[in-house]
Amino acid sequence: MSSSNKATQDLMSHYGQCIHDLLNDKTITEICVDSYDYVYVERDGLLVDTDVKWESEAALVQYIKQIANSLGLIVNNENPLLDARLPGNARISATLRPVSVNGACMSIRPFPSVHRTMEDLLKQGAITQRALDIISLGLGNKLNIIAVGGTGSGKTSFLRALIFLVSQEERLGIVEDTQENIAPHHKRKVELEAPRGRSNGYMGQQQEITLPILIEEVLRKRIDRLTVGEIRKPSACAAFLDAMSTGHGGCLASLHASSSLDAIDRLTTLYARQASNISKEAIDSYIRSNLDLAVYLSRDVEKTDNNEWRVTRRIKEIMWIDPDKKEHLLMSHRIKTGYTYDEKAIKKFEDFISKLH
Repeated sequence: MSSSNKATQDLMSHYGQCIHDLLNDKTITEICVDSYDYVYVERDGLLVDTDVKWESEAALVQYIKQIANSLGLIVNNENPLLDARLPGNARISATLRPVSVNGACMSIRPFPSVHRTMEDLLKQGAITQRALDIISLGLGNKLNIIAVGGTGSGKTSFLRALIFLVSQEERLGIVEDTQENIAPHHKRKVELEAPRGRSNGYMGQQQEITLPILIEEVLRKRIDRLTVGEIRKPSACAAFLDAMSTGHGGCLASLHASSSLDAIDRLTTLYARQASNISKEAIDSYIRSNLDLAVYLSRDVEKTDNNEWRVTRRIKEIMWIDPDKKEHLLMSHRIKTGYTYDEKAIKKFEDFISKLH
């Protein structure tokens, strides 16, 4: 462990002793702090209260500020937001007053100790073999694939499992706002990170390191496949779409959207915000010319036979955009009706793949 990482760990242990056990609990996927005296966790997809609390809001604020300081970031009343990666790759998102109305709040997402493969997702019911066959066909033929869904739907876990299927002979270019180690076992890779609030000196000036800058940078490094952890901002959307449109096949990314079809609208809206001189119709056409598959994931909350609640993160939709820019819902899932496959569209998709080479 580097000296800076050890310093951060020591500070976390000293100022965050009250959540020490939570951080080391491998069953917890999120630590939620709404206020200094109300801390709860996500376990198995459900939120569970704890009796953990800080002594005061000042103690929680001190914890957040000390972490920021050890990471070379500044958090105060003028800069009340912290979004960063901790030693061990846990993610922290913290907010201070006056932005946080009820006092300092925070979420910590521990880095998963187990990296799930597609085989694991199959066993957990997150994906069917038929859906996996469709997605694998697209991945192996270097189609551009985007994973979409809401917060906590499993987009990052899906991307990580998908990358397990990528040939080790390929060199991956991975760009993220906050690094989440989405290719832990891949040998050939370049990983670049653009955390909020960090800048580097460049030719005597301060240059903010953003996702679009890093996408452009990683494309210079003879990569076989570009992966963007999450597309949030218009500039990142434009950079990713431009990469797809300039011959970089097999691009992967994740995006917040409410369905596979909504992914097109979401990308169109993001792109339009930084290209006001281009019509939405032209942008929509541009996206359909370059995006091939959109995989929608969601959290299903269901009651078991024992009358207990269960959360299943699963693939709900797979959408293919054909060469004529028409979308086809190859697969969909609904709790009441189960899985539906459009056999005619799947056959057309398979015929399209067979003619690529």
